[in-house]
Amino acid sequence: MSNLRPTTAFLRNRKHRPVTPLLGTWHLLGLAVPPLIVGGLTALFAKWLWRRELRATPLLRLGATSCTAAALGFGCCLALLRQDGGMTAYAVMTVCSALSVAWFARRRRSG
Repeated sequence: MSNLRPTTAFLRNRKHRPVTPLLGTWHLLGLAVPPLIVGGLTALFAKWLWRRELRATPLLRLGATSCTAAALGFGCCLALLRQDGGMTAYAVMTVCSALSVAWFARRRRSG
């Protein structure tokens, strides 16, 4: 009987695939694309819903801010939770993106 814990034995017997450039690119795209999609869709829907409030804000600026906020929220969630693909990470990404768009709408209304 081995004195190794089951998790250590599993990691020791596991075959590791080398990271090829294609696999590395695929992994980085998997981390970068969700904030871009959520941020872009949030900006597009906000521009459509709040036409009057966001009339002066260009869509590219709104989308860039929204994508940046989503990426920062996603990165912070990944750093704190140390896992990818959880619903918490996607929820934080969505909330950060929505807050950035709401900040633009509020700033335009008050100013």
